[in-house]
Amino acid sequence: MTPTQNFYDGFRIYCYELNKTMTLVDIGKLLGKHYSTIIHHIEKYHNLMAVDKKFQNKVHSFDMEAFKEVYATGRERKAKLEKENLTVSVFNSNIGKSKRENLSTGQKATT
Repeated sequence: MTPTQNFYDGFRIYCYELNKTMTLVDIGKLLGKHYSTIIHHIEKYHNLMAVDKKFQNKVHSFDMEAFKEVYATGRERKAKLEKENLTVSVFNSNIGKSKRENLSTGQKATT
């Protein structure tokens, strides 16, 4: 099983467990996902529980707190990368803007 599959299995179990005490919308807000994504993962949880012995074993040995920490760390890293990409794209768009402004005022374009 790949790390991605392991993550999604954990995410499905986490969503299912949270749904015992929270609404779908609240889970979505907590996890930064649309509630329809939460519905999809809970349905997938039920489907896997019906047929997949490995998944059933994961459910019985699932550590909510450990997954919560892994998920929070991943979200922080994603937010940081998105912020860095946004900064780079704003910087790049400003460079392009300066070149266009120079051309519109008749100045020589710089490369």
